[in-house]
Amino acid sequence: PGSIWRDMFVIGDYAYVGTEGGGGIQIVDISDPTDPTLVSTYNTTVGNSHNIFGDPARNLLFVVGGYQNTNNGGLQILDVSNPVAPVEIAQWDNQYIHDMSIEGNIAHLNLISADRFRMLDLTTPSAPGNHGSNWNDPNGAPHASWPVGDGVHVVMAEENNGGHIKILDVSTP
Repeated sequence: PGSIWRDMFVIGDYAYVGTEGGGGIQIVDISDPTDPTLVSTYNTTVGNSHNIFGDPARNLLFVVGGYQNTNNGGLQILDVSNPVAPVEIAQWDNQYIHDMSIEGNIAHLNLISADRFRMLDLTTPSAPGNHGSNWNDPNGAPHASWPVGDGVHVVMAEENNGGHIKILDVSTP
């Protein structure tokens, strides 16, 4: 689909590609990198998306910023145990999610339109739950975040004029 925005995540031999242009998630077999092949498109519950993220250890694909089956462009969790036939197992659609990252079983959500950073517990992916409270960004527009890897700190960037890079202590959510 035509779009100026695409995002992808690789799990095993498959690249999952999303776009704001619609059409769902394209699934590309990259087992032979010299001959990538589009093998499927998942559009049962995903129309468009802003970003996608994965958890390869648990065969999970997370779709954010989409609008087909969620009211607010929230989180859709897909099981990709069968890589070419994803199955949606959960949604969290309380608010629009611009981007996300994961450390362990904790998802870091950037609610750009609400000026908030939030964490979800994904211990049971089919039933995501709140993990602590929202953090309201006084400068607004949390764009993206990434855990440092120590279970304590997350680096967050703002998407606004003069935006900042911030380091958040998430040890006591």
